[in-house]
Amino acid sequence: REGARGVSDGRCIFTACSVLELPDGVVGIVVRDGLELDPPDTPAAVVKLMQKLEAAQDFEDFLHAIADAKGKTEDASIEQQCRDVLVTFTERFASRSIDLYLCRKTEQILESERTTTWFAFVDRTSNVKFVPPDAFKATYTSGFLGIGGGISVHAVAAEDAKAQEISAHAAREWTGPKGNFAGTWVNTSYEGDMDGFLASSGVGYLIRSAASTMNYGMGKFENIIRQDGDDFEIDIRGGRTDCTMKFKVGAGEQATSGMFGEDVTVNPNWADGGLLEMTVVDAKGTQMLQRRYMEGETMVVHFLTRSNDVSVKRFFVRH
Repeated sequence: REGARGVSDGRCIFTACSVLELPDGVVGIVVRDGLELDPPDTPAAVVKLMQKLEAAQDFEDFLHAIADAKGKTEDASIEQQCRDVLVTFTERFASRSIDLYLCRKTEQILESERTTTWFAFVDRTSNVKFVPPDAFKATYTSGFLGIGGGISVHAVAAEDAKAQEISAHAAREWTGPKGNFAGTWVNTSYEGDMDGFLASSGVGYLIRSAASTMNYGMGKFENIIRQDGDDFEIDIRGGRTDCTMKFKVGAGEQATSGMFGEDVTVNPNWADGGLLEMTVVDAKGTQMLQRRYMEGETMVVHFLTRSNDVSVKRFFVRH
């Protein structure tokens, strides 16, 4: 049938009423009723992606987990079985720079509803921005000294519009005067849901509680900025860990350290009014927009996370 040909290459998903064409760096596999894969043979595009990122064995184990789940559908729904597979394999694929999503689309056909379920695999080495619609993702949070972390499965369908907003911000080009942020800056106040922001960034409950008791580093959290035109080195001190972020504005995606010391990919650009704006993507594909600008003598760093649309501003004064 025509639908099967479309799905067989792993680049299109045929739902009950529509065809979803996946962008570059993204492949998918449909799960039909009874946990049957459609098509039963692995699409060529999926094989190619797994080979590229040395994830062939992880994907083989993923297929075995789907097969093992077939006999358990009486104990749990198909959706729950797929969620369990999502939880089991999210971290394994993330270690290969692949984001795993469980997607479900329900459509009305005459007087009945039909749901299409599929797994999407996003190659974050070639596509750092895409978030599939109608998707669920498993998110891991860190605990204190490795204790107390957890995992949650949450819907990310509402994040797709935010991803487009973040991408649009990063794509803008500013040709006017550029901001000058060189100096030593001390964080004196903040605005917004700081606990929600830290949770969205993967910080565990115990560390967030400790940060709250210390008023999130007010008076101690510092940005020491060395700027030469478009070249930046930012020493981040007094937070969860000390680290240095290095990047060149306008040079596209670059690997550096994030504000928690984690490995991230940034895409910095000058925006309207000389504002410094960049997307920040960690190894699990979690994406954040960061804006840095001046309000009088105060430097403002505005963070916006896609997860839960949490917005936080930190206000800095020169030391």
